[in-house]
Amino acid sequence: MSEKKYIAVHVSLGDALKGPMVRRELKLGTGNLPDGIDLISILDIGIIPAVVGFRTELLIRADDMFEHQDKWRVVFSPNDQQLLKRLLGREKGELKREINGVRYDLVDALRVAHVQLSHLRPPSQTVLQICFAFLRDSTPVVEWKASTIGHLIRERDRVLQENQVIQAGNLFGCWKFLWWQIGKPLLSIPIVPKNDEWIEVNHSEVERVVREYFVPVLRSLWRAEFASGSQATQLGRAGYKLDAIGQTRIGAESLKELVRDRRESLTSLTFLKEEGTE
Repeated sequence: MSEKKYIAVHVSLGDALKGPMVRRELKLGTGNLPDGIDLISILDIGIIPAVVGFRTELLIRADDMFEHQDKWRVVFSPNDQQLLKRLLGREKGELKREINGVRYDLVDALRVAHVQLSHLRPPSQTVLQICFAFLRDSTPVVEWKASTIGHLIRERDRVLQENQVIQAGNLFGCWKFLWWQIGKPLLSIPIVPKNDEWIEVNHSEVERVVREYFVPVLRSLWRAEFASGSQATQLGRAGYKLDAIGQTRIGAESLKELVRDRRESLTSLTFLKEEGTE
């Protein structure tokens, strides 16, 4: 039996270290939340759902000649000090190992998770988004969606919108006589596949990677963000059993359900099995 070969990865966390005016944010929205997830107020951020969000995009895919690593760019939500302290070991700083310095355990865990994801050979510009939360009764829930054609859909929509502007500006249409052209020609509309073939083929494996490698990271970040400080006070008043959340362990069973329509809202978070205590 041949040994599995894994691809080296580079995970960019630069956006997490930027200030609030320049960093990218993952917009989770505040409407249509499932019952059992509350909104809280965080200074400098505003009112947000008690959900940790994660988005990773494959910017560059490794090849045999020029690129030796898959390069992923990661964005977290909320981009808040409590979450960053758990993720990076300190609020700000370079991701460097120091002999007697901070150990970036979660950063290492993220790299391992991305190695597992890259092993499935997703095409360039593949996007994976995961939302994780605990309900008031301490039940862990997760929603994930992935796409390899999202960038094509966005480009098609941009071209269609620009063509509408061109058509509105071409009072007499677009035609050419000899070397003289009247009006601006319409842009070519990009072709978008009907089906996301990579997702269809690898759906169960992506689910496994999300469950076994990414969810434990998000679970730890949720506890760091919402189970301490003023956030914990707000959730405690809303009826969250934070002590029970601190003892919850996510089992190794498959996800009970998958998001059927992969909508943007968090209306169909999937329940995970709880198994014993830590």
